[in-house]
Amino acid sequence: MVGRGAHGGGIGERAVQGFDSSSDPGVSFDQSGNGWYSFLVFNAADEGGGRVVVNRLPSTATSASGFQAANTGLPVRSLADFQDKNMIDVDTSPSSPHFGRIYVVWTEDQPSGVQNIVISSCDTRPNGAAFCSDPDNWSSPAQVTDSPGGSFSDADVAAAPNGDLYVVWWNYADNRVDGNKCAAASDCRASSSWAADQTIRSLNSDGGRPIPFFCPILAAPGGRVSPIPSIDVSEAAGNQGRVFVATGDILSSPGTTRCFASGDDGSGYTPLTTDKPWDVFVGSAPNALPSSLAEATGALSGDAFLPWLDVDQSTGAPEAAFYKTDPDASRLTALFSHTAIGNTGTPSGSVSAVATGASNYGGALSTGFDYGDYEQVAAANGKSYPVWTDGRDLASNGEIFALAANLNLTAGAAEGAETSVDTSGSGSSTRMLAGANNLIGNPMLAFLSTNDGASFSGPVGMPLNADLQTL
Repeated sequence: MVGRGAHGGGIGERAVQGFDSSSDPGVSFDQSGNGWYSFLVFNAADEGGGRVVVNRLPSTATSASGFQAANTGLPVRSLADFQDKNMIDVDTSPSSPHFGRIYVVWTEDQPSGVQNIVISSCDTRPNGAAFCSDPDNWSSPAQVTDSPGGSFSDADVAAAPNGDLYVVWWNYADNRVDGNKCAAASDCRASSSWAADQTIRSLNSDGGRPIPFFCPILAAPGGRVSPIPSIDVSEAAGNQGRVFVATGDILSSPGTTRCFASGDDGSGYTPLTTDKPWDVFVGSAPNALPSSLAEATGALSGDAFLPWLDVDQSTGAPEAAFYKTDPDASRLTALFSHTAIGNTGTPSGSVSAVATGASNYGGALSTGFDYGDYEQVAAANGKSYPVWTDGRDLASNGEIFALAANLNLTAGAAEGAETSVDTSGSGSSTRMLAGANNLIGNPMLAFLSTNDGASFSGPVGMPLNADLQTL
């Protein structure tokens, strides 16, 4: 730990703490084109001392090497133990009273075993983006979930154009996808400003058993498949304020078996050809969280899993991206694919593959991590910007691929799994920022395109440290 003296005109001490591991990428652009990368840093031997961090890529940066040398460590609550599963969003709507505010949401684990979803924020206006590279300028985490807590994971966050704020997560103890809303007029930095948790979807409970934390399936026997809910809100004139949510769930049929926990977290389950398939569900509501979701994949056979949703703010229409095993009858291989969703939340039912080659982590080919916990897509300017983990070449332990051109971003370099992506701008100068886990080591990986995905810089390794708050 490297100490520093007085900071920001106050008397105190700041420190940059080093770590040996990192995970869980989340990226977002702010209203000025600065890129923000959120992830976890921790020590493998003691994950309880880890931090959620952010790092800033200036709008003037021309390569992914432009991130800051020290990550900004976000504050923790006194009862917190392990921080996990972070995600990030920026309020980029000029009509919002919180225009320019960055939000980071994550799971807070306490030593008692209780978990809560918490949120921290920082305002890039009026002081500029560099203001949020200072850890002292981030709010103390506010509790989003109802007291006293529960078993929660995989939160996502989205700001509405009127300043309302929405968070969704997987409530795996109660076998639901839940969410919450903080109204724009409230101070969302205070736990008391968050309403009562709302059920968005009750998940498959065949046999009276919830979906376990780990759910091995034929295509991903490492067990990382989960509901992984995602949320976004339209800023477009035709459906401004409409809230969209996507999640995965297990169908009740066809099939007679499915993953379950048996004295473990589900990781010991052996997937079977008789397993009920995963599918993708989406829904929406105006200025509120949806209370029902509809199947989004039409007449596909096999599994559709690890969905992510993003709204194209030029049209107000989202798209969802996910892996599908169709047309492989064995359900061992998967193609990263996407489908359009109408601007009122109605699925088109038409699915097309983005990946030009099938990934295969089935059986003995599993890495134990396989596709990771999530893959993302960005939708902007009438175009799709997917970035995904691709296992068509397992001699390389898996690669990070991007766009319909199937650009291999990790060819001949560090290998990746689990992705995040966002865009800024339009036309041929559209900026595209992507982040990924490093499957075979550390640190986290970053990629940047400044020419609408025609080419990328990276992979660049992110720092393994956290600049901590003044004591």
